[in-house]
Amino acid sequence: KLEPIKIPIFSGSYQDWPTFKDIFLTSVENSRKSDAHKMWHLITYLDGEAKETVKHMKICDANYSAAWALLSEKYDDQCALINDNIQRFLAQPNIKASSEASVRQFRTTCNSILHSLDNLNATGRDIWLVHWASKRLDNDSMILWAQKVKNKIPTWDLFDKFLDERAKTLAIYTPPVEKSSSTKPQVSQKVTPRSKPSTTTLISTDTPQLCECCNDGNHRLYKCQKFLSFSPSERYGFVKAQSLCRNCLGKNHVTKDCKSSHCRKCTTKHSTLLHDSFPATSAPTPATNQSQPTPTPSTSTDTDAKDKPAPQTVAVSSTLLSSQSVSKVFLATAVVKILDKDNNVHHCRAILDSGSQMNLMTQDLCQKLKLEKSSSSVVISGVTNSQSAVKFQAGTIVRSRLNDDHFNFESLIVPKITGNLPNWEVDVNSIPIPRNIFLADPSWNVSRP
Repeated sequence: KLEPIKIPIFSGSYQDWPTFKDIFLTSVENSRKSDAHKMWHLITYLDGEAKETVKHMKICDANYSAAWALLSEKYDDQCALINDNIQRFLAQPNIKASSEASVRQFRTTCNSILHSLDNLNATGRDIWLVHWASKRLDNDSMILWAQKVKNKIPTWDLFDKFLDERAKTLAIYTPPVEKSSSTKPQVSQKVTPRSKPSTTTLISTDTPQLCECCNDGNHRLYKCQKFLSFSPSERYGFVKAQSLCRNCLGKNHVTKDCKSSHCRKCTTKHSTLLHDSFPATSAPTPATNQSQPTPTPSTSTDTDAKDKPAPQTVAVSSTLLSSQSVSKVFLATAVVKILDKDNNVHHCRAILDSGSQMNLMTQDLCQKLKLEKSSSSVVISGVTNSQSAVKFQAGTIVRSRLNDDHFNFESLIVPKITGNLPNWEVDVNSIPIPRNIFLADPSWNVSRP
């Protein structure tokens, strides 16, 4: 007696979709089970991004066809499948040591990918040439090309026609380029001999800021006539909604760390403009943010010029600061595909820190990916001037979950980056998100590493 066919778990990888589709249709779709039973089986064999696509749908007869259609529309994309296979072929690591096992593994992977392309009827030179050339397009043109070739086998004639049409469109509708006189902040990095540890820092300079209430660049919030016209309770509500410092009404720092002068009426750590919004017998509890962006000079809320701190230049390290907080702030996260030593794809959660100059990876993830580590002599400087030496670094390839974009990823290896995020229970019903939006992190509300 033959054993029942085992249906593999599908987590959203394009390369796994054809196999999952064939086995599921053979084992479940063609059975005599009810559509509700089939849908239950479908959701049972889904995980990750694929499960996120249909998990909002109720298990019933009417929803099975719709759920399968959603998955087919997303993953049954011939062009995406071709690009995924080509990318895996080109992303194979070099054979570093002469051994039978490494050569056989390389041969097996190459033939497996080529057989997958044959099954997609994608043969000949065109798919390889178009794949290489399309990666040289600008982002806007690349998106338009992806839309044009969706569910088709890309040919050079089709790509060449697209380039011609794109060039004609840009010639007619592209406005003249205006030269900008603005200067960009300078990034300073001190180069030291190999024998000495190097510290990477990001220099942030004072820049003009707009009024948070009326977006006027000629005055700050404490001089804004619109803000001053509010009642004390309305001012306090506005400051809280904008996550501003209650003491100086500035951005990018918390009230307990504010160095500006306190209320002139009661000397408590809040702005004079907010004094009447607090009960006479109590003072506000300083709010803290879960994450602090690159600090910028704060501006006093009091009208006396003597209360205003002088602008200053600050140097901060490009590391994540995590703290216990009262006010809740979401850090930007994304789920990406990352390749291990054997070129297998893993889904990994990343924190997007726009102020960081270095990439970080935890030791646990590095071990899971079996990456080869090299020695490092970099010292990471913390925002409180704390320093920690990093001994190792590693490199791999990171790929998007939604398209074929990829890049080389060099990172420093550290024991831990942060705790579970978010660090509180999130009520997803209180944050409406359109269903047609593809989130960078589908499980953004689940507290996890």
